Amino acid sequence: MNRLALLLLVLLIGCGPDPIPDPQPADLISPSNLDTCTTASRINDFESQVRFQWTAPLHSDSYELVIQNSITGKLQSISTLLLTESVVLPSGAPYQWYIVSKSILTEMKGKSLVWQFYLEGSPEESHFPFPAILLEPSNQEEITLNESNTYNLNWEGNDLDGDIKTYTLYIGTSENELITREEELTNSESTQVLNSNTLYFWQVESIDGEGNRSFSEIYQSRVDPFQNEVNVPELIEKYSVNEIAAYGYTNNLNFYPEINSNFHTVWVNQHPFSHIFLKKDIAETPISKKSFMIICSNSNLCGVPANEILATNEILLKTNTLDSNYELIFEHSSDSNITNGFSNFAGSGKRRIFVKIFSY
Repeated sequence: MNRLALLLLVLLIGCGPDPIPDPQPADLISPSNLDTCTTASRINDFESQVRFQWTAPLHSDSYELVIQNSITGKLQSISTLLLTESVVLPSGAPYQWYIVSKSILTEMKGKSLVWQFYLEGSPEESHFPFPAILLEPSNQEEITLNESNTYNLNWEGNDLDGDIKTYTLYIGTSENELITREEELTNSESTQVLNSNTLYFWQVESIDGEGNRSFSEIYQSRVDPFQNEVNVPELIEKYSVNEIAAYGYTNNLNFYPEINSNFHTVWVNQHPFSHIFLKKDIAETPISKKSFMIICSNSNLCGVPANEILATNEILLKTNTLDSNYELIFEHSSDSNITNGFSNFAGSGKRRIFVKIFSY
C-alpha cells in the first residue's frame, strides 16, 4: 500500500460520526437541601406553592422534575423545557426532589442529586424528621464480611427540630418482607451479623421526640459469595469467557451486573449443573475457540473430565460438533464461609469453592 492510499484510509477511518454525548446531571438551586422552604407562597392552611429551580446541564434539552412526599410516599413527575417549575403541595410535610436531564438525541439520561426540604404548615406543629440517608453500604453494592461475619451499616439522620430520638433498622431478604432487626438505636450505625451469598434489603426508620416518623429508601446489598477469594467478573473479562456452567452458584451469578447484561441462561436444573450461561453475542453462532468456566462446590463434580462437560454443553446448545482439544488455563479452589445458596446436593456449612476455566 503506497503512502497516498494509507493516508486516505486513515482519513476515512477518522471521519466517522462523533459519539452523542450523554445529558449531564443538573445542579439544584431551590428549595435548599435539608431546610425549610422559605420561597413557598402560602395558598391556605393546607397548601403552598413551591417554586423549583435548577441549572441548565450540558447536552440536555428537556427535564423531568420528580417530587416525593416523604410521609405518604406519593410521587409527582412533571416534564418541562424550562429551568423552573411551580407546584402546589400539601403543607406540613418533608419532601424529596431531583431532576432528570434528557436529550432528543439519545435515550441516556442524567440524574441530579436528591435534595430534601420541609414545607411549613401550622406554626405550632412539630417537624417530621427527614428520611434517613443511607450511606454504607451504598445501593446495589457487593459487600464483604469481616472475620466475625459482620458488617457495619451506617446512615445520616436529619430533623429541623434536632430532636431525632431513635432509629429502627429493618433488614430482609425480600423488599416486601423486611423485619425489625434492631430498635431504639440512638446512633446512626449498627453492626449486623449477615450470611454470605445472600441478597439483603435494608431500611431505616427515624423517630423524633414527638413520635413523628419517616422511612428511608430501601437499599439492596449482596454479600460476596466468594469473600474476595476469587473475582468472577474479573476472570470473565481476563479470560474472555463465553460460557459458564454453575453448580450451586446460580443466584450469585445472576446478581452480577456483568452476568445479567452480557449473558443469558440457556439451561436450567439439569444434572450435572444448575445453570449454564451463554454470552449473548454468540448465542446464535457455532462454538469455535472459546473459554468455558466451571464453578461448583463439590470436588467430584468439578473433577468430571473437561471434554465430557463441554460435550454435554455442546449437545444442549445444539451447536457444531465439539473439537476434543481443550486446555485448562485457570484453576482455583479454597475454603469458603458460604453457608447457604447451594443446592440440596451440596448441603450447607463450610464448603470448598472450585473454579476452572478451559480454552477450547
